[in-house]
Amino acid sequence: MRLPKFVVLALFIFVFLLSSCVDDGAIDVTPTDEPIVSTPVETPQIVILDHIEIYVQPAKIVYDIDEPLDISGMKIRATYSDETVEIVDIIPSMLSNFDFSTTGEKAITVSYTFNDVIKTTTFVVTVSEEVVLDGPGYKGEIVSLKDTLIEGMFGGLIIYQINHQRNFMGGGTRLVVDLKFPEPYLFGADYYTLEYYDLTLDTWHTYMQNDEPVTSDYDNFSLSFSEPMTLRLKTSGVDGGELTSNVVETDITFIETSFSGWSLDQSSYISGVMSPYVGYGLTFDITVYDISDTESILVEGGYSFEWYRLNPYTYEMTRIDGADEDTYITTTSDIGHYIVSKAVGDEINVGGYLQVLSMETVQVQTEAVIVEVGDNGFTIGFDYLIDIENSDTLTVYTDQGNTELEITSITQGSNAAIYVVEVDLTGLTEITIYAFGDSWVLVSPFMDMHMQWGMQVDLTE
Repeated sequence: MRLPKFVVLALFIFVFLLSSCVDDGAIDVTPTDEPIVSTPVETPQIVILDHIEIYVQPAKIVYDIDEPLDISGMKIRATYSDETVEIVDIIPSMLSNFDFSTTGEKAITVSYTFNDVIKTTTFVVTVSEEVVLDGPGYKGEIVSLKDTLIEGMFGGLIIYQINHQRNFMGGGTRLVVDLKFPEPYLFGADYYTLEYYDLTLDTWHTYMQNDEPVTSDYDNFSLSFSEPMTLRLKTSGVDGGELTSNVVETDITFIETSFSGWSLDQSSYISGVMSPYVGYGLTFDITVYDISDTESILVEGGYSFEWYRLNPYTYEMTRIDGADEDTYITTTSDIGHYIVSKAVGDEINVGGYLQVLSMETVQVQTEAVIVEVGDNGFTIGFDYLIDIENSDTLTVYTDQGNTELEITSITQGSNAAIYVVEVDLTGLTEITIYAFGDSWVLVSPFMDMHMQWGMQVDLTE
């Protein structure tokens, strides 16, 4: 059967139009091996609360039974998942229930919420037994570290830094260990001799350099070692027997970097508390250079921070858990200790370490009242139980403050907060009393805002 001509013509036109559409790219069904790539939709990162810690400790840590809790000035440091940090004031609604109706240590929980995530931390205060409000010694005992002193030894030797320094001649660098210590005259010695411990022979030997013993009548050594060493100092010239220092362990590093500078800020603006009182803050900053080439290059990062408590009598160092930022706020656990700030190299970009002591030991502010006064002296009552041994601990000056009076005797009263001081006050109208220990200092109000060292006593009242 033959199709009519008009049908054939119509089919021809249809096929022509269909092939034109394919050639022009309007319809392309050609298979391909190329993968289909889709662009992912980015989901916004949600910042969550990682942890919190006490940033500023309570100023008051000892309470009477049923006495209201004082959290003024207390702060927490909140750390988030994106590593940002926020300082937050502690308010009453953040505290757990606590019971001050019984005596003992009270752990109080602080809670903080961010984006429905709750994190907690704690601080501890003490409710005292048989407290006599405002009576001498009512705040309890201030613990001294004097009992840790070991007979025949002294604390004072510390490794200041371990790093590389440039050679004076010939180029290159060398490992240098810097040691610091008190001047020998403070212990009645003429000089120190450096000793090292021989592990093989299990005994101490004099450290020799150029066939000569290494000695010093000053306060530092700067030495090069090729291996780790165990070191101590031995005095010479002390009446009654020589003393040996605490022991330190040196390390070595092959990373050619040098600590060129540091600062240890102890200003009151850090936490609102003045140094050296409990609650004051320290901020540590260092500068380190790569000296492996002829041109020194500033190194950014490559080190971490550590903080330690140092016993002033033994120089034993105890690392403070959780303290790994450039700023540290002192707590009641630090009382009587020096604070050591330490920058430790990662041994990749920075080698060795640098450590610096605080200017003073952490101290408690104690106040006092004059219980009785006369021409032959006075009786003074402190709010803490303290240890006053002699006139090195308590001194008395005339009203001008430039003449020290001779104290005949100091006798403890009914407890360690009351002392009878025998001193001639005849004809005087005013005196100034200074008193301090290794972990406390006598202060008095000044201009209704601050505390000043010592106390002035008007003898005419």
